[in-house]
Formats: sequence, structure tokens, C-alpha cells
Amino acid sequence: MVAQLLEPVPRTFAELPLIRPWQSLRQHLTWLEGAEETWFACKDGICWLHFEYSFHSFQIYEHGTRVELSVTDAGCPERILSEVTQHFAALLSPHDRPC
Repeated sequence: MVAQLLEPVPRTFAELPLIRPWQSLRQHLTWLEGAEETWFACKDGICWLHFEYSFHSFQIYEHGTRVELSVTDAGCPERILSEVTQHFAALLSPHDRPC
């Protein structure tokens, strides 16, 4: 039980529509300069993608018809969260981007 208390709780910071296949998300991640995929798995039709970016651990996971983006470090700077959100929004929600 003590170990559970010490584990970081991911902070969800964005939600986007899941309108592309997971292989597209994985490919798109390669275009985020400095990002490195660390883990990917699918089970029972639900997928998870973990990656490192700017010295922080991120996760993207399926939540129905949407994906949630989360970060392990709750103190991750908003600038970095915004970069990650904008990067994936370009693929998953291109019409919602500001002009």
C-alpha cells in the first residue's frame, strides 16, 4: 500500500477525438522533435502509447472515441503541455486550431 502512495498519479491535460488509427499517432509522434516512444500496447481494442519528451513522461490512452493525454509529472510546465497538445491536435483536431 505504501508503494501505491509513492507512485506518481498521471495528470490528464488534454482530450482529443480519436479520428486516426493508432499507427498514425505513433508516426506523428516521430515528428515531435526530441520525443521518444517508450511503450505501446493494445489489449481488447484499447491502446496506450507512452513517450518521453523534454525530460517528462507522457501517456496517450484511448477513452471511448477520444484519447486522453497525460503527464506523469504534475509539475510539468504548461509550455511543454501546450507543445504536446498542439502537436497531436494538428493530427486529431486540425479544424480546432487557431488561425
